[in-house]
Amino acid sequence: MAMEAARAVMVWARASFGWDRLVNYIDPGNARSIALGLRLGGVIDAGLPGQDATDVVIRHDLRGLA
Repeated sequence: MAMEAARAVMVWARASFGWDRLVNYIDPGNARSIALGLRLGGVIDAGLPGQDATDVVIRHDLRGLA
């Protein structure tokens, strides 16, 4: 269910705002959220800053979404 909801938000953000990307800031101890972000097609981007210095930052390219 989380995957379907997250995918719907990604499609909505692209259609509603024309955003090219979304970024997740995830606590490194939250392995399930990191796994979900990667299953959704995101990539870990160590070059992007997180909210906290230890955050795992996952970048999602939305350009292929409707």
